[in-house]
Amino acid sequence: MYWNITSLTRMGLIVTQRMKGQRQELLDRLKFNDLDLISIHPDYKGYFLDLFKKDKLSSSVISSFFKDLSRGLKSGLSVLEAISYLNEQITDPILRETIRKLSVCIIDGHSLKDAFENTKAFPPIVLSVLDAAQRSGNLTEVTLILSEYFKFMNDNKSRIIRSLIYPACVFIALTAASIVISIKLVPQLSTILPNQAEENLSSKCIIRYAAFMQSYWWIVLISGPILVLGLIKIWENKKDQLMGHLFKLPLLGNLIKEMELTVIFLNLYVFQKSGVNIIASLTSIYSNQPNFVTRRLMGIRNKVDRGYSLGEALQTDDFFPSLIWMNIKKGETTGNLYLYFYEIYQYFDQKSRDSIELFITFINPVLLSVAVAYLGLIISCFILPLYSTMIK
Repeated sequence: MYWNITSLTRMGLIVTQRMKGQRQELLDRLKFNDLDLISIHPDYKGYFLDLFKKDKLSSSVISSFFKDLSRGLKSGLSVLEAISYLNEQITDPILRETIRKLSVCIIDGHSLKDAFENTKAFPPIVLSVLDAAQRSGNLTEVTLILSEYFKFMNDNKSRIIRSLIYPACVFIALTAASIVISIKLVPQLSTILPNQAEENLSSKCIIRYAAFMQSYWWIVLISGPILVLGLIKIWENKKDQLMGHLFKLPLLGNLIKEMELTVIFLNLYVFQKSGVNIIASLTSIYSNQPNFVTRRLMGIRNKVDRGYSLGEALQTDDFFPSLIWMNIKKGETTGNLYLYFYEIYQYFDQKSRDSIELFITFINPVLLSVAVAYLGLIISCFILPLYSTMIK
């Protein structure tokens, strides 16, 4: 949801801004940034307009952009020259306009962070990483890392969508089949059903269900989208509480946790490789995506700020598996912490892939079992009594 927020700085300045997220998360973010809330109102108009407005770059486009930018920098071009060259090759209108804004800001003497922030098209991680890379002079390598980062984010999203397509198709097919059977087949069978079979409880339930479907089939069709929207709304408002319960589920909980840890340690790898310190990295991860997991990182950050090593701080929170803090302690000892971040990210990435396959392997037989059970109920309530009558 989008919100219009008016707040007051410590210097007495009034700040008005439009922000996206859960209400409580935005209030926490204001408090974190030392801003006092004056008013907060939902922006329904902006929310619906943004549903039809495409002004953000996709992860795949951003990945290609940074990969080409890295190649240009590696060949010896300046940032402005590399961006100008890319502008000649690009056909995507949003990216072309983004590059135009970048060029103007760089020519005006702005830093890379300010130039990319001015476009409003890049995620916050890009701003923090480029700022550190420009100061360290490691821009060529960091742009390539950003390319790999956004490639992973795009592949991860595509993998999840592909994994859900087959179960969704099976569910829709089963729902459609149950509606057709209830409307077309059950009424015809019920007219020739023996009287004693009609008194069966399961037969009564199916006949009444079929009668309801004949009269109100349209309710079933629209209830699906309404249910999905309702679940999304509940998830947005109660995300922290729901995530706490989801993590306790044996299969789905492990999958969600592994995916969250994959993204977190990929972010930490990108930040660390770019030269951003641990305190700033943990703060940025929470600021960019406040949720149940990243909020725990703030507790870790506070302990690191008090003198704990990162491994020791993670060891105090049993949410994080021992594999994590043991590897991080090794990374702190060897001085190659970013390599261990990368290893942890790869480990949980593979774990999440395996969990997705296991989840799909589990859910498909469940859906098919429901279909078989429904058809078996139809056969036992209608076909078998009719068959028994015919052979007498």
